[in-house]
Amino acid sequence: MHETTKKITLNTLYQIIGKVITMSVTIAATIIVTRTFGRQGYGAFSLMQTFPALFFIIADFGLNAIVTIV
Repeated sequence: MHETTKKITLNTLYQIIGKVITMSVTIAATIIVTRTFGRQGYGAFSLMQTFPALFFIIADFGLNAIVTIV
């Protein structure tokens, strides 16, 4: 196997492992919040998480990607 192919394979594997871990933590957090607060509480929690994320996306406006490239 070429060195480049080996690097690509390992990087892909690490990305998949990272994605599985991230999804597992997200699912666990969702289960914990849902069981703790119920449907109404989870809805409020979800709304509380969505608004700051929306404002962050609007405020960022892609500047982070531009600064990273330069």
